[in-house]
Amino acid sequence: METLELSLKFAFSSRFDIVEGNPKGGMYMKRIIIAVDFSDQTDRIMDAGLGIAEKFGAEVILLHTEEPEASVVNSNVMGPYGGMAGFGVDMATANDIISNQITKDKAVLETLKERASLKGLKVKTEVFIGNELFGIVDECKEYQPDLLVMGLHKKGFFSRLLGENPELALVKIAPCPLLLIPLS
Repeated sequence: METLELSLKFAFSSRFDIVEGNPKGGMYMKRIIIAVDFSDQTDRIMDAGLGIAEKFGAEVILLHTEEPEASVVNSNVMGPYGGMAGFGVDMATANDIISNQITKDKAVLETLKERASLKGLKVKTEVFIGNELFGIVDECKEYQPDLLVMGLHKKGFFSRLLGENPELALVKIAPCPLLLIPLS
């Protein structure tokens, strides 16, 4: 962990508050966002993010972003979630579908929150339904974390060719330091 601490200090020194008498050491991260996608790799992302948060005594925001279900998306009708009420689905039904999606996502996040809380960390959860890339950026602007931790999924040749790698796009526009965990 010493090497990680030195690497983080070098890479992000302008983002850290150096606090005298900090019980966790010389550097201090106040807040870390851990973006999880509920894939089978979520534990790996959580372990990395929680390990850093525990080391620095940082508050954790567990963030899940998700595109709305296809049945409610229509690029012709823009709404607060990027586009709603399409394919014959009225706005009330679209809102119900989104509400159910958020409820399910929050239940999964609560399970992950319990795991993080066992380590003595202060944890919040957030769900963003809409464009995943912009959702992460928006939440980072709101919470102003010292670090964003998320997974980097391996993409196939055609995905890379078409530029379909939101994690790498985030590297260009992230408003905070970003730690990408390579996933298999």
